[in-house]
Amino acid sequence: MNTRKLTEAAMLSALFVVTSMMAIYTGIAYTLYLDMIVPLFICLTYMRLGSKYTLLSSITSLLIVTLAVGDIASAIWMSQGIIMGLICGYFIRKKGTIFDDFLYSSILGCFVMVLIDIYFSKLTGYSFMKEFDSYRALFPLNEEYMAIVFSIFVATIPISTILVAYIGALFIGKKLNILNENTNEKYMIISNFKKYGAYICCSKKTYIFGIAYLILYEVLRITGFEFNFVYSKTVVMAIRVVIIYFILKDSLSFVIKGLSLKFKSKEMSQIIWLLLIYMLLTNFKFTFIILVIASLAINYFMKLREMQISMLDNVLIKR
Repeated sequence: MNTRKLTEAAMLSALFVVTSMMAIYTGIAYTLYLDMIVPLFICLTYMRLGSKYTLLSSITSLLIVTLAVGDIASAIWMSQGIIMGLICGYFIRKKGTIFDDFLYSSILGCFVMVLIDIYFSKLTGYSFMKEFDSYRALFPLNEEYMAIVFSIFVATIPISTILVAYIGALFIGKKLNILNENTNEKYMIISNFKKYGAYICCSKKTYIFGIAYLILYEVLRITGFEFNFVYSKTVVMAIRVVIIYFILKDSLSFVIKGLSLKFKSKEMSQIIWLLLIYMLLTNFKFTFIILVIASLAINYFMKLREMQISMLDNVLIKR
């Protein structure tokens, strides 16, 4: 075993235990700490030490806090934050596009958070799914619309957690000088978002994966297949929302860029953007399908996706 990393893991574990016990005992920023700070801390530890020592440090810290405090609910919330941090740490260090990291991290986050909410809510004393039910009376929508809103609500929770941990880890990691080659590239893109934000996109492989998932979902729905377990049904719907968001963002961006390059007019691109937004608001499903098909055609003939990813790589190499 690496003695230096083992020593650092022990020190970080001690720091994690102290801060966790302070948050639990005092109640100061308790929810914020468990939902945001824990994933961020674990992600930073992963970036510094790697998977093996981060996992060792996390399990040790969790056991110490659980035995010392005796609060099962806090231990469960901490375990959720630890898993989210490990997920974020894995993808942030991995070579790949930022949107790929967000997409896959959010999908795995859906599995974790829904699992904790459904099967451990009696122990934690809180369920965000049950909390949503309490708001139903305030919004008298039909069942179909309520199911859509519920899926969006569930999907935003892991997305927001991953977003905070991911971006926070990059900026804090830069200050602590613990970024490797891959994380440093991602930091440069995020820190210069105004300059490079328009060129961030999913990889072709991820985009195809997202489309395949949505097609499979529609095929199962048309054939009358239903998930009998609440957990499976909720996770599948939440993942669908996550994928729709990233596929829509990618498709809309490439369609507007492709048409802008063809017409070479800023005014025309603005008109197209407004028209597409209006179409999405009036007939979302039809417009979404049109955007996906148009995006596939534009990228097939113009290779915009490959050009954007290659351009970002070249810029980062020069820097």
